[in-house]
Amino acid sequence: MLVAICGPTCSGKTSVADFLVNQLNFERLLLLSPHANLEYSVNQISQNGTLKGQETGPDDVDGRKTDALPRTFKSCAEIVEYVMADGNWGRKMVVDSLRNVRALDAFRRRPFFLLIGVDAPIQLRYNRYAQRFEKGEVPMTLQDFVNGDYAQFVDVHRMLHSADLRILNTTSSSEAFSSHLENLNIANPDRLRPSWDTYFMLLSFLAARRSNCMKRRVGCIVVRDKRVIATGYNGTPRGVRNCNEGGCARCNDSGVVSGAGLDTCLCLHAEENALLEAGRERIESRLAEGAPTVLYCNTCPCLGCAKKIVQVGIKEVVYAQEYKMDEMTKSLLMEAGVSLRCHKIPEESFWIDEGGSLGAAELIENSLGGIAWALEARIG
Repeated sequence: MLVAICGPTCSGKTSVADFLVNQLNFERLLLLSPHANLEYSVNQISQNGTLKGQETGPDDVDGRKTDALPRTFKSCAEIVEYVMADGNWGRKMVVDSLRNVRALDAFRRRPFFLLIGVDAPIQLRYNRYAQRFEKGEVPMTLQDFVNGDYAQFVDVHRMLHSADLRILNTTSSSEAFSSHLENLNIANPDRLRPSWDTYFMLLSFLAARRSNCMKRRVGCIVVRDKRVIATGYNGTPRGVRNCNEGGCARCNDSGVVSGAGLDTCLCLHAEENALLEAGRERIESRLAEGAPTVLYCNTCPCLGCAKKIVQVGIKEVVYAQEYKMDEMTKSLLMEAGVSLRCHKIPEESFWIDEGGSLGAAELIENSLGGIAWALEARIG
């Protein structure tokens, strides 16, 4: 795994790299390209215009104390060459403070690469910057800091937007920040190459993007032998005006709460659409050969869909988000011999505050397929 960390000045990039090196045994790689180290222009310029920490000792790299000098490279191409040599790609390595968006082209095509974006409010980042100065030294003004930040805006924010893992760091110390990073499971292999469960669940979220239901976006995938045999999403039947265009009066009534009035709803559920597309014969044809069919849905099926799932011969249901009828659905599926389990996709966005909580992430367009979902978790 090769991890690169991007983000604006004093957002917490070095803290993430230190955590990976000290806690997860990553090897630190240092990119010496001037395009990568633009952070010098803000957080290491002293009043006389020289770099703070320019006279560094053997244990000091870029003004930061380290246990050992990291391996250095002049370009991203050199890093890729090093990682590919002698099977190094199987090891864990981190590039601290990547700032050149063009460098991503060399990394992105490789299956072992993970980009982490770290951000923080600009006032908080300036406060962190000012705290680095010793007594008697005067840091640059907030306006100068903002100007330096703006000079890097395009590259930094393009990389933040495309990051595989995005972290908003509002903690007041690197120690507090690092203590919460342990819960993020950064080195999870699913982040590089999704497991089958994650892969099919992502497809169900992608199918949900086609939903036209005004109440909830739901997507469903029917899988046999690790092959998709049907997809479905919720919305009005073929030939009927789309729900989001007024086709279903029940779903367009703001007074109807989720799960109520389903007997008057014109929308087909995602599971119903997928089961109709697959058909009972395709679902049951391999049961005798020990190849049961699995249904993946981004939301736990309602009781009505659970009855249809049992009837057509589905043997396992995997979901990511809960629904109000979960207990009734679970009871029915259990009695019918259908297994039900929850599979959570590795989170992509975190808001780490001083109390250690992870706030709900906003809906985020994933750059690899337009997948979007809301995530909520908590560190504590």
